[in-house]
Amino acid sequence: RIDKVEDLNSLFMMHTKIVRNSWNKKQNFMTIQAGEKDSIKSNMGIVNSDNSLVGITYTTTDHFSTVISLINTDLMISAKIKNLGHYGSLMWDGKHPNTMQLHDIPKHAKVEIGDTIVTSGYSNILPANINIGVITKYKPEKNTNFLNISIDLFTDFTNIQSAYVVNPMWKFEREIIEKKINK
Repeated sequence: RIDKVEDLNSLFMMHTKIVRNSWNKKQNFMTIQAGEKDSIKSNMGIVNSDNSLVGITYTTTDHFSTVISLINTDLMISAKIKNLGHYGSLMWDGKHPNTMQLHDIPKHAKVEIGDTIVTSGYSNILPANINIGVITKYKPEKNTNFLNISIDLFTDFTNIQSAYVVNPMWKFEREIIEKKINK
């Protein structure tokens, strides 16, 4: 049930069961019970029933797919502060399974504790406005013009059993046109 993404008509969604999940490693992955025979491919977004980001599909077989979890130190997500529009890179430092860090937000941004963080829509994998979490603390980074922002995640990775696969229907058309400008 996604009701906060900008354009519901442009999304493919499929409910799936999570059959394996890790949350206590540096590189956490899940396995979902949906695969190529269900039209699942690599680089599709995964959300929970509350429209909160879980991860991105990584590898697929006929009936299963692995998901690189949001709490994987190798994953970087383009995210924005919902009410401000400032965007940056969201990364996990490998410490707490419910906290991530948002980088590249300028010091002049009027950030507040409790601001909601959502996907920016700037990647070709995730549509805009999928919920991620809320700001719990921030401080200026030393010797830069940016803030160091901590985010508490909406998804509880220690207690998740099912999810939805999300794929923007116009993803492949966007890839074609963006390749033309990257020549």
